Amino acid sequence: MANRLEKRAFHRLRVPIDVTAEIASVAGIPADHPLRMQSRNISKSGIGLETTTLEIDGENLLSGPPFARENRLLLNIALGPGEPPLVAVGEVRWYDVMHGESTGMYQIGIEFLEIRGDGRDRLAGFLKCHRSGEGFFRRMINRLFPSGAAVND
Repeated sequence: MANRLEKRAFHRLRVPIDVTAEIASVAGIPADHPLRMQSRNISKSGIGLETTTLEIDGENLLSGPPFARENRLLLNIALGPGEPPLVAVGEVRWYDVMHGESTGMYQIGIEFLEIRGDGRDRLAGFLKCHRSGEGFFRRMINRLFPSGAAVND
C-alpha cells in the first residue's frame, strides 16, 4: 500500500482541525454524544479524520443505521476560532487502521456530498489562505515543519 499511486482531484491541506460528527439520518435528533475527532487533511472535496472509535451512539460509522442506503455523517468543522463551524454532510469512502505508535487509531476518508450555507466559499478561502502561507495554521505548520513536509499534494 505504500507504493499506491493516488491521483487526487484537489490539493489536500494537512492541518489539524476539530471536527464533530453525527449520523446524518438521525441528525434531526441531536446525538447524545457526537463523536469528536481531529482532521489529518482537508480539501474542497473531502476531509481525512483520525479517531479512536468508529461508533456514534452505538451506530458504526462504516455501516450506518439499520436499513440505511448510504452511510452519511453530519460534520461540524471548526475552521477558525470565533467563526461558526462549517456544516457538511459527507460519506465515508475509506478507512484504515493505524499501526505502530498510534495503535487503536483509525483514519477515515470522508467525501463531502453537501456543504451548507456559505461553507463552500469559506472552505475555499480557508484553503487558499493556508496554502499561500497567510493563515494561522500555515504559520504554525511552518514553525513545526520548516521544510514544508506537512503539506501533501
